[in-house]
Amino acid sequence: MALQPDDVKRICRTTDVKPTVENVIPYNRYKRTQPEINGVRMMDVPTSDQLLLLAGGRDLNLSLLQDEQHRTVQDVELFILNIGFMLWFGHLDSGLEIPYESIIYHGSIKADETVGHQLALLITLETDPVLADFFQLAPAAPVAPIAKMNARANAAAAMQTVEITLRPKYSLYDRHYNAEIESLFTFQDFGVNRGDEMVDNCHRELAACLEAVCHDAEDGDVESDDQDVVLDEAIAVDEDQLASVYVPFSETLGVLDNTGLADDLGGSVPAHPVRR
Repeated sequence: MALQPDDVKRICRTTDVKPTVENVIPYNRYKRTQPEINGVRMMDVPTSDQLLLLAGGRDLNLSLLQDEQHRTVQDVELFILNIGFMLWFGHLDSGLEIPYESIIYHGSIKADETVGHQLALLITLETDPVLADFFQLAPAAPVAPIAKMNARANAAAAMQTVEITLRPKYSLYDRHYNAEIESLFTFQDFGVNRGDEMVDNCHRELAACLEAVCHDAEDGDVESDDQDVVLDEAIAVDEDQLASVYVPFSETLGVLDNTGLADDLGGSVPAHPVRR
């Protein structure tokens, strides 16, 4: 779980490091021990060598909406962190790190199930080579050129996405006991965190993280625009100064440089150079 450089587009990556109490800390727990971070955005909180765990859960069933065979991967774990979110697959003993910039849409799907077990988390992702290979997605079909289509619309048409759903295995009201003592998703930090409550928690934290990412991107665009304006103004000033001291060679042909006092001519000094 490592940050990627800010000057390149972040993409998904596989990992064999699972979030544990040794490398992540629940956000609410961290706030209780570090009161000075109150009021600081969770994306900007310094945590030294530990990442912040904002939401997530265990025992999730993952499926792809594009999968015509409706296959389901069971016992998936979701970790929503301050640098992105991770899907952990126990049967593979590996995970998939996904940056927030890859999320196009997220929401919840309501099914006709029992109360407390009706919601599933829906996340639409822009695919990249790692994501496509991990889920064995077919390559995107080439987009035919369309007349009068601008570059942005053409890029949107060529974008390939994958839609995943994460449905909790247990209802909010099910009595379930973990095989191991839960050390991350504790009641003190996340509440019951099962069924519909887990989906609501994850949906809310994803929205907060995406808002922070979009805000940072807008700030970067504004700063870039300001720098462009300053650069344009500097160029304009330099051009004006250059024009005031530089006369093209062609304009000097046929011109007498009369810059003396001309006191020996007995006449008035001409205001402008005299052309032949």
